Amino acid sequence: MNTSATQEQSQSEPIQAQTCIIIHPGSKNLRIGRASDVNPHTILHAIARPRRPKGPLHRDPVLIPTVVLSKENKLQVDETYQSMRGTLQSCLRSDGTPRPATSTQQVALANKQCTPI
Repeated sequence: MNTSATQEQSQSEPIQAQTCIIIHPGSKNLRIGRASDVNPHTILHAIARPRRPKGPLHRDPVLIPTVVLSKENKLQVDETYQSMRGTLQSCLRSDGTPRPATSTQQVALANKQCTPI
């Protein structure tokens, strides 16, 4: 078989977007996916290193710090959540139809079935 003929054939055929993988290194995120993907996989573009013994503790300003809430604050957050949920359910969609009520059990089940990428 003539290899030059097969090379010419492969060069003349267009590359299909479904078979081409794109790796786009950004300054914050690394995007990996097919050329035809609308939403490629996005992961943090960073290198993790262990902290030196007795080294300074790093606090990332982008991350939201965890806060320990008292019982009163937890109740206030729950009341605000229920109020917002009721307000959103009473609003109509942009097409004028009412929003269907979704129970917390359905939301918890959907969250349990999802796995992060």
